[in-house]
Amino acid sequence: MSNAMTYMHLCSVLAKDANFPWVKKLNSQARQASADRAWQSIQRFYKNCRLKLPGKKGYPKFKKFTRSVEYKTTGYKLSPDRKKIEFKDGFKAGVFELWTSRDLVWYSEQQINRVRVVRRE
Repeated sequence: MSNAMTYMHLCSVLAKDANFPWVKKLNSQARQASADRAWQSIQRFYKNCRLKLPGKKGYPKFKKFTRSVEYKTTGYKLSPDRKKIEFKDGFKAGVFELWTSRDLVWYSEQQINRVRVVRRE
């Protein structure tokens, strides 16, 4: 089994764990995207160590309070005018106005590959 399959499988195991009921509420693709980001940082660290790069290696740090969640193709729904987004996972976050770098009116929903929600303070 490849490493990618391992952490994706562990995401589904974690969702079934009774100690973490909030994990089951989160969209499965959002769970996998978060695990993918963590796995890539670990791989980058070991690659830098293996290549013996000078200086700091960028040891991956556990961040308890993350500020973003990435949804791939499911877990959200855009309004018809593409000005608002509604999240469909178990947290019932509701409807939010979109702040985008591009005008989404010209894109179909099939062309949008991912949505990242960033908490700004």
